[in-house]
Amino acid sequence: MLQANNLDWINPDNKIVQTIFYQGILSSQVQAARYMGKEGFVATTGERVICRNGLNLIQNVYIGAEIDEVVPWRAHEFKNSYWKSVKARFHKLISRAANDRDGIEIIPNEQGPSLQAHIIDLKKVNLAQQNDLANHKLKYDLCVQDYPHDSKILFGVSRGAATTFSAIAHNGYDTNLVKLVVLEGCFDSIDHLIKLRVPLLGWYKPTRKMLNKLLYSVFGDYNIHGISPLSLVNEFPHDVPVLFVTSRKDKNVPMESASHLAHTLAATGHPNVYLLVLEQSGHNGYYKDNIEDRYTYLCVLHALYKSLDLPHVPFYAEQGKSLLISCKLSQ
Repeated sequence: MLQANNLDWINPDNKIVQTIFYQGILSSQVQAARYMGKEGFVATTGERVICRNGLNLIQNVYIGAEIDEVVPWRAHEFKNSYWKSVKARFHKLISRAANDRDGIEIIPNEQGPSLQAHIIDLKKVNLAQQNDLANHKLKYDLCVQDYPHDSKILFGVSRGAATTFSAIAHNGYDTNLVKLVVLEGCFDSIDHLIKLRVPLLGWYKPTRKMLNKLLYSVFGDYNIHGISPLSLVNEFPHDVPVLFVTSRKDKNVPMESASHLAHTLAATGHPNVYLLVLEQSGHNGYYKDNIEDRYTYLCVLHALYKSLDLPHVPFYAEQGKSLLISCKLSQ
């Protein structure tokens, strides 16, 4: 009989897995702490990042390199101009407020750049297109270099989920190494997302085109005619299981967008597509907004880990076994 207080990970056959994490838009790597329990991880700056509300979904997170749109606080260039310094301090206030909201704590690095705050270089933001794919490939290549024999899980959140989907479809990763893809709040395409987010304007082509141009004016590397997860669905490898996690209360990436992508992928004949629909969680709160959603997410993912013979927590895996079966789209 499994005991509820026995929440230690077990590693079947001493298997070690590295989880390559890709964050959402405007976020730095500290977002990964949400999924690391209370132990957290050591960031690329050397700082330890923990989350008081962390959900124990990732055992070993791999960051490798921060994506190039993120400029950490106290980076050298902030000292070269008054305007950059003022802007940095403004972003520091926003970052600290967001970290406090998320329950994230960062033990600061007194010597170098710090992830206590960051600036986003908007000229490099492209919403899961070419620059994101290049950043993701850099993480993957570094992980393979550092841990050539360890299995890999790809885990993405929001823009990071769309990037992760497109990266494994487009970048030619070794699917013998990649054992699972986890996609939280993943959109299918920006075009469809605009229709869902702005229904009065988005369904009309001229106004949708205008809204796309507005995105381009904000995010300088966004390509209106660029790739999307939906455009790459036929290239997604069928030998890698994938879990989509969405929520009925997600207003930023509505459930219809993630569900459409998941069902479209299943329709291609992919044998292992799972779709978990949470009930009460907002876009930035799958891990904390609702205690039932939080527990469901935890149990289903650990059940999936166990089914793939990956490291997992047996208690959660047992609780999530029947839920996982109900999430499977492919038969």
